[in-house]
Amino acid sequence: MRTEESRLFIRSYFEGSPCGNAPEFIRLNGLAGFPNVNRELFKQERFFYSILKKRLFELYAALKRHFPAINFIHYKGIYMNEFYPEGNMRVFSDIDLLLRRKDFRYLSRFFRREDNSLAVTSGDLSIELKNDFFDPFFTRYISGKQGRFLKDVYAKALYHDPRCHFILLCMHNFAHQFSRLDRFFDLHFLISSHELKISSILSLAREYDLGVFVKFNVRLMAVLGFPGTEDVLLNPLYDHLLKKLYDSGRNRFKIMLLLFVLPLPLSIVFLLEKILFLDVEFLKYKLKKSRL
Repeated sequence: MRTEESRLFIRSYFEGSPCGNAPEFIRLNGLAGFPNVNRELFKQERFFYSILKKRLFELYAALKRHFPAINFIHYKGIYMNEFYPEGNMRVFSDIDLLLRRKDFRYLSRFFRREDNSLAVTSGDLSIELKNDFFDPFFTRYISGKQGRFLKDVYAKALYHDPRCHFILLCMHNFAHQFSRLDRFFDLHFLISSHELKISSILSLAREYDLGVFVKFNVRLMAVLGFPGTEDVLLNPLYDHLLKKLYDSGRNRFKIMLLLFVLPLPLSIVFLLEKILFLDVEFLKYKLKKSRL
């Protein structure tokens, strides 16, 4: 079971003991650069990601030189890289950056638009420029408060607050159905680097109706055995669905969780659209994913 495999890896990392997990688990969860895995076994992967990271940072430096007036806001991997104990522990295959809407529109003259992002490419390298960080799966159903979070990230420079980034990481992790364990290490290292309190993060998240995403992630961190994690209480049904989602990665459990957290009228519309395949934007997204 994936939960147990994850617990074993997390325990081995914090105890400083060798990890006995299967290579497939290590690769799928972005963990090849961690010190508790067999370095010789993942020598090729470690070399590949080290070179890729170097080339991505060179492309990013060139982007900044060409557009010195643009404020590129670090997001996810590039933001988290500095908080890891070792430089090549955090692997990423591209760079994600956030932009204010006016900057996004300006740069759309120069770069190809793909869904909700602009693609800056050079050969096999890719940088994604985004204005909207909400999950395309349910972005049409966000509340007014949640929409205000998007505005305040830019208008109030909320992105300077590490609690804001913790919320963004939680939303992204849920959007990808908790598919990679390294994203939970992102949360752990962000907490430990800034000595964040879960109560303080939740206080900010609740202002924007985003507390549930933080709770889902923190609850799983406690279940997986991250040391020092402040656990949170969840409705037993939420807890059951959350663990099912982590173990299986199946879309149905994500839909069920969202049904319970959305207001009743929206949850009915959401259910009908997903079950009857009426959500055109999501169908486009699934079609593109299947082609890839």
